[in-house]
Amino acid sequence: MGKSIHVNYLEASPGQETAHVLRYYIAKGFLEPEDTVIELGCGSGYGAYMLSKVGCSIHAFDIENSFAEPYRKIPNIKFEQADLRGRALPEADVIVAMEFIEHTENPGEIVCEIKKKAKRFIILSYPQKPTAGLDPTHKSNLVPNKVKAWIEDEKWYCFFEHSFGLSLIQVYKYYPKGWKR
Repeated sequence: MGKSIHVNYLEASPGQETAHVLRYYIAKGFLEPEDTVIELGCGSGYGAYMLSKVGCSIHAFDIENSFAEPYRKIPNIKFEQADLRGRALPEADVIVAMEFIEHTENPGEIVCEIKKKAKRFIILSYPQKPTAGLDPTHKSNLVPNKVKAWIEDEKWYCFFEHSFGLSLIQVYKYYPKGWKR
């Protein structure tokens, strides 16, 4: 059965959008305490903080070293400043990338790397309408069907999708060989 989502808007850093916070509440519902989780494009770290409350181990990456001091002290979160272009990711049970892949020049490459390294779930959020050129930090326009085509195959399936205005959240589940959906 699904888990209830109880929203505490005070968990977010000041100025964070409610829809962005809600995406992390959705992601939390797919985590187990024993999971290893990678978060890509973690920014200040508030999302990693929210996910860490499940008790899982989080490895959070961002190109900038802008991790908020209170989040750096949480023992089950490891923050790493890194440029992920051309870099192999470590394996993890769950890989989370909220509003990240549109900031990359080759989103298909990073999505394929995510797919190779995730063991149970891939949780993505991205603009579902063109934003490259409108937002100077957005390098790519993403189309939901194209993202699905990069991920879905006989082992990966998008089983949850929800629109938050301009953005879309998708959760992909891994089905082991021989598993019938």
